[in-house]
Amino acid sequence: MNINDQTRFNQFYQAYLNELTLQSKSPKTLDMYGCCPRQVAVFFDICPISDT
Repeated sequence: MNINDQTRFNQFYQAYLNELTLQSKSPKTLDMYGCCPRQVAVFFDICPISDT
């Protein structure tokens, strides 16, 4: 992933975790829900979030 995609993914991922935290999800749920976007990004070496 290039630096722009990585930055965009990091921003998305942090916002995603913040939203789950605001919904009072448990730490274990955060870990489980958070692993999927990370695995997609690593496997395909792209940011799963579109530019638009």
